[in-house]
Amino acid sequence: MTDNRYDEGIRIRREVMGDDFVDAALDRNAGTDGEDLQHHITATVWGSVWTRDGLANGLTREEITEAIIHASGYCGAPAALSAMKVAQEVLENELGPKD
Repeated sequence: MTDNRYDEGIRIRREVMGDDFVDAALDRNAGTDGEDLQHHITATVWGSVWTRDGLANGLTREEITEAIIHASGYCGAPAALSAMKVAQEVLENELGPKD
């Protein structure tokens, strides 16, 4: 049995973040100590967590914001602020500015 978590992870990561973003992250870390971490995160987070059947996709803008606010209590303010920055960029690209 072949472990295809990395392949699935890179597919989903590109779908969510875009090729330019993913290519820049991979290129920035190629040949460095961070290269193994990029591979690990792609396989385990994107390839194992994001591929789970129970992941609730299709949330509203408000539900996405609330999920990040909720997670901030567990992951901390710096991580939540980083998450919101990414979410805001995606929301604006996909839905336009908030009314």
